[in-house]
Amino acid sequence: MVAPLLMIVLFGTLEVGRFIISREMLAYAVIVGARQAAVMGTADAATVQTTVVQTAPLLSLSTSAVNVTDQSGAAFAARAVGDVMQVQVTYQFQPAIPIPGWSGASWTETQTAVCQ
Repeated sequence: MVAPLLMIVLFGTLEVGRFIISREMLAYAVIVGARQAAVMGTADAATVQTTVVQTAPLLSLSTSAVNVTDQSGAAFAARAVGDVMQVQVTYQFQPAIPIPGWSGASWTETQTAVCQ
């Protein structure tokens, strides 16, 4: 009687921990990507996308999930000092343990940085 309840509490705690870590890891990766996008020495948007993916290896992101845009509408290579760069990633959390009625959560992280 106690063992099933203990297992539910244990695995539930693990899933909540994974969820929180995933959110924090994604937020940090997007911050790192925005900082890199704002550095004038960064060659192209693909470099920023790769950096975001490599900063959050446990999330198994793809570079196609990372959007890098210049808020002024200019192309990445044409950005100038003072332009605001935005990095946005949408992530789908998949629970490791199937939970009836919950297939996971999806959220979007966005960060901006001013080109220096």
